[in-house]
Amino acid sequence: MRFIALLSLLACSTAVLAQSATKEFPADAQTLPVDELKQSLSGKVFMLNWVGAPAWRMEFKDDGYIFFNAGAANGSGTWRAESGKVCTDMRAFGNNCNELRKSGEVLYYKRLSGEVIAMTPK
Repeated sequence: MRFIALLSLLACSTAVLAQSATKEFPADAQTLPVDELKQSLSGKVFMLNWVGAPAWRMEFKDDGYIFFNAGAANGSGTWRAESGKVCTDMRAFGNNCNELRKSGEVLYYKRLSGEVIAMTPK
């Protein structure tokens, strides 16, 4: 009985990790043109959540400023939209460009590690 319980726990843990650590965008996800990407981010706050790490909060101001919080880490700087990418220049984290795609009404963000995370509007 104990062996079956351990197998069930392992199967559930593996399923959760597999769902949270995808390296691929959804098959129907589309790259957005610069203007549409900028409009999708400007003036909005998003949460990015996954198992095993603090949630990220990203606030994209209309004037090109960004505010970032994740657990005890935080940063601010500027952001801009490029074709299919959002680029940030934050004092604490340097310059980065990350690929973004949209599937339905959901934006997906590809981290530098390669993980693809849904951006949940707050």
